[in-house]
Amino acid sequence: MMKNMIKKITSLGVALLVLFSCSLSAYYKKPRLTVIMVVDQFAYNYIRQMSPYLKHGIKFLMQQGIVYENALFPHATPSTGPGFTGLNTGTTADYHGIVGNFFCNPSTGKKMSCDDDDVKTCAVINPKEGVYDYGKGPVNIMVDGITDQFVLSSQPGAARTSLSLSIKSRSAICTANKMGKAIWFDTKTGLFTSSKYYYDQLPAWLAQFNRQKGVNRLSCVSWPLFYPRNSAAYNFKEIDNYTYSAHEPIAGKTLSIGNTQNGFALFEHTPAANQLLFDLAAHAIQTHITRTSCQEMLLWVCLSPLDFVGHDYGPQSREAIDMIYHLDCQIAQFMDRVSDYLKRTDVLYVLTADHGVSPIPELLNKEGYPDACRIDYTKIIQELNCFIDQKFGVSDLACSCLSTQIFFKDAVFKELPGEKQKAILDGAKQKVSEALGVKKVWTYDELMQTWYEHDQIESYYKRQLYPGRSGNLIIQPFPYCIPDEFKTGTGHRTPYEPDVHVPLILYQKHNLEKRVIYDQVWALQLAPSLAHILRIPRPSASRYHLLPGLIDYDPITGEVLQTVVL
Repeated sequence: MMKNMIKKITSLGVALLVLFSCSLSAYYKKPRLTVIMVVDQFAYNYIRQMSPYLKHGIKFLMQQGIVYENALFPHATPSTGPGFTGLNTGTTADYHGIVGNFFCNPSTGKKMSCDDDDVKTCAVINPKEGVYDYGKGPVNIMVDGITDQFVLSSQPGAARTSLSLSIKSRSAICTANKMGKAIWFDTKTGLFTSSKYYYDQLPAWLAQFNRQKGVNRLSCVSWPLFYPRNSAAYNFKEIDNYTYSAHEPIAGKTLSIGNTQNGFALFEHTPAANQLLFDLAAHAIQTHITRTSCQEMLLWVCLSPLDFVGHDYGPQSREAIDMIYHLDCQIAQFMDRVSDYLKRTDVLYVLTADHGVSPIPELLNKEGYPDACRIDYTKIIQELNCFIDQKFGVSDLACSCLSTQIFFKDAVFKELPGEKQKAILDGAKQKVSEALGVKKVWTYDELMQTWYEHDQIESYYKRQLYPGRSGNLIIQPFPYCIPDEFKTGTGHRTPYEPDVHVPLILYQKHNLEKRVIYDQVWALQLAPSLAHILRIPRPSASRYHLLPGLIDYDPITGEVLQTVVL
């Protein structure tokens, strides 16, 4: 009798073990679709302030996903180009080369965008007919990214597709890199487009979307407030103070679009632009997952409108606050639509941002913080050129100030004797350091030769230098001092909390969920972590550890080993 009981217990144990093993196999599986939603200028502070009124997609991800409460970018001058490229490559600008949205062409001295490319091979496609007379592509990105590794890891009979969709061209290109496909909104026509680098002509599925959903036929767009105007959801200081805004209020209004010199630029400032992008993303998923041989898909959804209104109206504005309420609902609706095509266990969602945003300095002054100010780049360049002319006899040497870097005319400066170059740099450094709001100034060589600990703010500046693309002088502002040429609105060009602290959430049902990580992590850890989850090689220049809280597995059997905690 005892032997029979032992046999029964043993059989039950084996059955339970088999059942547990099967459940693990089903429970932890590689996603078939990975959706990375990057909200441009989405500072983490928004979630702190607005959490009682976020009731849809953002709330769901905060409650159900792995939430990294303290995710930072190691960026001295956070902006779209370095942010999106860093998320994709898992490294900083000293490797990937995108030091800012713009930098000076060393041969011509002219300002160029980080996504500018050869017009002969990368001409931007006019969605209506022909091509434009400028090119866009990834030539300035110097290393591979997670997108490239994902596509390169395709196997025969198991194709992998990666798309990067955005309102801005540089967001799409910095995440598509070389191997993905970049698609962005064309302000002139109100349609989505790409360049010859990615497509010989716009693909049929995108042309179909443009015909069905293009805003080129619209003369106006409505921006209804998400909550009633007097709702407690808008109970923020100075929410209707437009004294320092760049434009008149637009939230809660019906706006004329498409009939101005700027084309559909005003449309890009509305929640409708985010909705259009989500519609395009859903169409892309449906097309590639259900109608083609694509087995796995990596989709970047780069949501730009919050950045547009944040710059113009500030993070305390009704425009910025209401944009996020709409976005909260739009994310939930988008996830529901994706569920029509795939099981939730097959989809990994990531929600993050490329950078944060600083408050409008004048409003900080009004609230009692006297040191907040604007650093007037136009005035700095004028006074610096006057100083160099009077003391050294060289006219108009300083040609521009981009982000926090001052560029000299390369052709003129290199012709000067070495001793004179050093004297000019030393004098210019001292002159700029006297400007209001400036904490420290380095020369390029000085910063390159100085050693800092990895987590020191000063090291952020060093890691955002790249030969031939960085300025002769590098400026570090004080906190809440906005380095910009604009007299209104705000920016995000400092290495401090408001500009570098962003949301970072991963969610895959029954796989990556329901955990809060309070340890400080770097946003650039996302790329190697995605490589781990997707079981592909990490980007070649990625220098960061995996995010804590992920699942470790045997790369051959796929068996779950343990939770990664670093």
